[in-house]
Amino acid sequence: MAWATDAGGPPIYLLSGLAGAGKSAIARSFARLLEDHSVLGATFFCSRISEARSNVAGIIPSIAYHLALRSQPYGQALIDAMKKAPGVSFNLRSPAIQFTSLIMQPMEHLPRPFGTPLIVIIDALDECSSFNAVNDLVGFLVRSGPNSMNTLKFFISSR
Repeated sequence: MAWATDAGGPPIYLLSGLAGAGKSAIARSFARLLEDHSVLGATFFCSRISEARSNVAGIIPSIAYHLALRSQPYGQALIDAMKKAPGVSFNLRSPAIQFTSLIMQPMEHLPRPFGTPLIVIIDALDECSSFNAVNDLVGFLVRSGPNSMNTLKFFISSR
């Protein structure tokens, strides 16, 4: 919990381990703890057995949706951003474009959209079907880091 509440700490926490080591159990328990402390922003639990949960393209839109449920000002900013791109299917965009369009741009004009940094959990990222897309997503998050994500922190589990 120390990492989650440290606003000056690293914006990304990677939990890695062998298959069956309990990463998903830890992620679920951590999500409950974060929810109890009102700092859980969103979760996305990847799964090889679900096409929707094994496609990296669904991660950022799902996170944006859950953040919009949490903050009305962010939700309105997200709607406004999407109105500027009518007919655009964000599921067909790269993770970097998705993150920029659906997360960063709606947040950039909000003073503190969530009051305190929120934690986003992405579990079992290694179960996504496209290694390149996973690599793009993680690479973008790492490069964006503290410069753009002062309101969000990411807890990611993977092998």
